[in-house]
Amino acid sequence: MIFDGTNHFRAWRARVKNELMRQGFLGYMLMQGYNGSQSFNYKGELVEAKYPDGLRQFDAVIQAAEAMHIV
Repeated sequence: MIFDGTNHFRAWRARVKNELMRQGFLGYMLMQGYNGSQSFNYKGELVEAKYPDGLRQFDAVIQAAEAMHIV
């Protein structure tokens, strides 16, 4: 199976994301249901809330769509 982006796109995208995470090159984290209204710890580092009042559902969908276009 050749992962050139034309066939089996979901599997290809998952492999690319896994490889980027493994190499430490993936510059974002996608967290199901997170709207930016809470701070959290990641690898011992505090990540501040991006939007203290939270995102509207439409804004969250836009950001998720932008984040998925990493390749």
